[in-house]
Amino acid sequence: MANEFQDTLEEFKNDIKGRKATVNEMLQILNNRGFGALLIIPCLIELLPTGVIPGVPTFCGVLIILIASQMVIGRHHLWLPKPIRTKKFKSRKIHDGLDHIFPYVHWVDRRSKARLYFLSSRIAERVAALAIITLALTFPALELIPFASSIPAFVILVFGVGFITKDGFILALAWGLFAIGSCGIAYIINSTL
Repeated sequence: MANEFQDTLEEFKNDIKGRKATVNEMLQILNNRGFGALLIIPCLIELLPTGVIPGVPTFCGVLIILIASQMVIGRHHLWLPKPIRTKKFKSRKIHDGLDHIFPYVHWVDRRSKARLYFLSSRIAERVAALAIITLALTFPALELIPFASSIPAFVILVFGVGFITKDGFILALAWGLFAIGSCGIAYIINSTL
C-alpha cells in the first residue's frame, strides 16, 4: 500500500494547479480510487479554512450524503446532480490545505497495510457508509457553531483513508472516533438548544 493515499492526493493537486476546479473534475481524478477518495474531497473542503464560509459545511454534508448513500446501495461509480458537479473551488486553498496534510499522509502510507480484512469488506463498507450518512446529517446544525462541523468531517476523513488503504485498523480507529465524535456532537447540539 506504500504511498497509495499520497499518490492519490498528489495526482489531485497537480491536476487542479493554478485554476478553479469543479467538483466534476475532482471526481474524474479520484473516481478510479473508489469512494474513499471521493469522501475525502468534501472533508478537506470542510476542514480547510473554506469550512467556515456560511453554507460550505451544509454543501459538504449534502455531497457526503450523496456519496455514502451510493455506497450503501452498492453502486460502483458515483452520480451527482449537475449543480453540484459544476460547483467550482479555488485551487490555491485546496493546495494550501494539501500541503499541510502531506506529512500526515506520508505517515499513514508508511504504516498502513491490509489487515483486519472483515472491516474493509463490501458489507462492512456499506455499514460504515450508514454511519457516515448519520455524521453528515449533523453538518447543517453544526454549521451554526464555528468549527463544530470539523468533528464529523474529521471522522469521515478517517473512514475515507481506511477505505483507500483497505486497512481494517484505520477503519477500527474510524469506528472508535465515530463513537467519541457522536457523543461530542450530541453534547454540542444539546448545549446550544
